[in-house]
Amino acid sequence: MESNHYKNIVKNSSFGYAYHKIVLDAKGKPIDFEFIEVNQAFEKITNLESSKVLNRKVTEIFPDIKKNSFDWIAFCGNIALNGGKKEFEQYSEKLKRWYKGEVCSYEKYYFTIYFEDISEQKQTLNSVLEDKTLLSILLDAIPVPVFYKNRQGLYMGFNRAYEDFFGMTRDKLIGMSVFDISPEDLARIYFDKDNELFEHPGTQIYEDKVKDVKGVLHDVVFHKTTMTNAAGEVIGLGGVILDITERKKAIESIKESEDKFSKAFQNSPDIMIITSIENGKIIEVNDSILKISGYTREEAIGKTTTELKHWENNNARNKFLAEVQNSGRVKNFEANFRKKSGEIFTGLVSGEIIYLKELKCVLSVIHDITERKQAEESLQKSEQRLKALIDAIPDMMFRLNKEGVYLDYKASEDDLYYQFESIIGKRNRDITPPEFADMIDEKIKKTITTREIQVFEYRLPINPKDLSTYEARMVPNGNDEVIAIIRDITERKRAEEQLKESEARLRELNATKDKFFNIIAHDLKNPFNAIVGFSDILAEQIRVKDYEKIEEYADVIHGSALRGVSLLKNLLDWSRSQTGRMEFTPDYVEIVGLVNEVIKLLSDSAIQKSITITRELPHNAPVIADKDMIATILRNLISNAVKFTNPGGEIVVSVIQKSSELQISVCDDGVGMSKEIMERLFRIDKSISTNGTQNETGTGLGLILSKEFIDKHRGKIWVESEPGKGSKFIFTIPKNQKTTVTG
Repeated sequence: MESNHYKNIVKNSSFGYAYHKIVLDAKGKPIDFEFIEVNQAFEKITNLESSKVLNRKVTEIFPDIKKNSFDWIAFCGNIALNGGKKEFEQYSEKLKRWYKGEVCSYEKYYFTIYFEDISEQKQTLNSVLEDKTLLSILLDAIPVPVFYKNRQGLYMGFNRAYEDFFGMTRDKLIGMSVFDISPEDLARIYFDKDNELFEHPGTQIYEDKVKDVKGVLHDVVFHKTTMTNAAGEVIGLGGVILDITERKKAIESIKESEDKFSKAFQNSPDIMIITSIENGKIIEVNDSILKISGYTREEAIGKTTTELKHWENNNARNKFLAEVQNSGRVKNFEANFRKKSGEIFTGLVSGEIIYLKELKCVLSVIHDITERKQAEESLQKSEQRLKALIDAIPDMMFRLNKEGVYLDYKASEDDLYYQFESIIGKRNRDITPPEFADMIDEKIKKTITTREIQVFEYRLPINPKDLSTYEARMVPNGNDEVIAIIRDITERKRAEEQLKESEARLRELNATKDKFFNIIAHDLKNPFNAIVGFSDILAEQIRVKDYEKIEEYADVIHGSALRGVSLLKNLLDWSRSQTGRMEFTPDYVEIVGLVNEVIKLLSDSAIQKSITITRELPHNAPVIADKDMIATILRNLISNAVKFTNPGGEIVVSVIQKSSELQISVCDDGVGMSKEIMERLFRIDKSISTNGTQNETGTGLGLILSKEFIDKHRGKIWVESEPGKGSKFIFTIPKNQKTTVTG
């Protein structure tokens, strides 16, 4: 069998090729030979069309060939019968051309001629001998090494190619012998061949090896001829060195290709079948047909694929064969085939027209893809399940490349920032706000670079009224893509914020409860303990008629009762405020008069400590406010000032009218307080109780209640103080309060 690769090499080679069969007479003597195959180069070199030489004898094409001085039939017949190979260089009278080449035989009675046209080389060589100047020019133009020697074997001239090949200049080469430039073993062969030519003048052609300037051995053919003077005496020889290394490699490649094809055919894991187009019978199969289909070579060879019922569908078989014959080859034609057991398998069959000798055949290669088809079906089902699973997930999904271009997505139109038929092919930067696009580009770059999942949150105004919050998970997908899984967490974030608010409110309620219980358990108990204790003493003193300290005890009982009443009032107000039972009812209030009323109410406590309360009030200061709440605020602030002012001190109550609010302050020159205490004054969970300058007790609830009432008025309350330098409490009431009462 011949490989298609071999045929392509021969068909497209630059040297002429002709394949022949020798014709013998009754005694076995060569008398003619027949042309079996030629290549395109043959036609070009000989100007003979293949259609006019194939299957014809050489004597029919060249009737005078037997009159030629060179016996072509005997020369080629000897090689066809005995094998081997020989070179030649001859002139064709018929074609008027010089040819050189090689005749070889690898099968008895058949021989092959590889040749090339050297007519131009011959003409060039003859011309240059007539004119030395022209000789030098022409020799240098010849791409192959050319040389000539004298009768003594010394170099007298050569061309540029010869210099380049051996790496020596003319000045150095002139007068040298082959022993000066070549290894001794090769030089001896060259020398002996030169002497042989001198002894038998004419032409000499032989194949040998030459080592170039780099030490590389080349396969070459020497073409030598003797040179004579006018007297006909031999005075030297000239020669040409033709490098046939590549040609030799090509021939070896052909042989190697044949071996490789044979091994590849037999050892291929795919079924390989060679079928005659003429009758459809199988000529050859490889061993894989047994392994895959269950047929032995003996069962298959000589049968048609129809007889074997190898194709499940004959229409598919006919279509495949028609395509092969129309186009010369078919690749990966999918079809079902039947094994000997009757089991069906799927294969990809490729076919190509080949020639065995002159027989046109189809080489078919069947690759079993049954397992792959099953895997593809499983994969398809898996992909369908995956798609169904992805469709069931409420999250949005986007596939983007490294430039931020959308390649695919799963999202409803309502979920997208801008409404399009499709966002595929659009850049994220072109359809979203710049700051968002910058963030996404950075996340894509980081995901691809680090190969790590990026988890982040962002907000976009999908709904015109609200900003929606999203959680994104961006994962790498290959080297240049990412997949972003987006979840709307707006409701979750709202729930989290509400939970935080609820937690804060719960902590505040717990603190309120604890404070409330503490007041009831401790602070409210103290004044009543004093009342009960001193009333017992007072009763005993009256019983024994000891009236010396009755007034003092009565004052203590009275003071404790007042403190208890004040505390109870604050507790009741606080309880009503926390439970929503205290209504905020703003109305027109004259603050100056209200301040005077509260000061009058607390004047006794101030007088007992010799404290002066100074007023810095305008003529009047009307404002819309809840009178009871403002009175409670003033009462708590002024009583606190009395509590923490040393005996003989001063308290200043001032009212300042501003354009949009009323500012009221209570300033004392008492003990003052630290920054840490100031930060805790208005917080129920951090409230503190500090004894006054005369060891007066308190709960801290008054300031907290004041803060609640100020908040209801949309005002502000704060304190300015330093330890030892007194304190100043300031609160404001906006003038634009809405009222529920007109008048």
